[in-house]
Formats: sequence, structure tokens, C-alpha cells
Amino acid sequence: MALAPFAAQPAEASSIGNVYVSYPTWLGNCPGGGSVTGIYAASGNLWSTPATGDLGDDLIYPKVYLYANNQISAQVFCSRAWYNGGNYWGPAVSATIYPTRTGQTFWVGPTSQTHN
Repeated sequence: MALAPFAAQPAEASSIGNVYVSYPTWLGNCPGGGSVTGIYAASGNLWSTPATGDLGDDLIYPKVYLYANNQISAQVFCSRAWYNGGNYWGPAVSATIYPTRTGQTFWVGPTSQTHN
């Protein structure tokens, strides 16, 4: 007996890949000035930065599920000159991304996000 043309297809697990997630200063990640120099982040229970964070830039490379919504939560560390108040923690940011390929880039800030 043939299946109806609209029969459900067997379920498949989502593929796993890595994407770039940037927390750039220009998206409001350091509202008190300075620039992002560290990120503490997690992507669900699939990936997280080490306990010491990901330091040196505004970019992480998390493991994510492709073709699925992924919740990314992070807090950035902002560096600025001591005479401007010194270093500080930027706002916590939570975003849902939907990656469609490994290597895709997402730019995330407290109020908006974009991707390529």
C-alpha cells in the first residue's frame, strides 16, 4: 500500500555545526564606552566558554544545531581607559539564532541582531 502524498516523513536529528557569534561594540554591547574584549557565553547545554571566558576579542565560535532555533546567552567584558572609569561588565544578552550552515556569522547586541 502506497503512502499518501502528505504522509509525515521520519524524524531526523538536527545536524551540529559551529558558527561565529560576534558581540560588536557598534551594536551597543559596551554602552559606557570602550570595546568588547571578553565574552562569557553558552549555547543551551551544547556549548559554553571555559570558566575563564573567551578573551581577546568580540567573537565566539559555539557549537549549535543547524536548521533549529538556538538560544545563545552571554555577558561581555568591556575594556576602557582607567581615566574613563576603567573596565566593566556590559549588559547580559540573550538571543535566538537559526543557523543554516557551519561558518555562518551572527552579530548580536542587547537590542538587535543580524547575520549573513
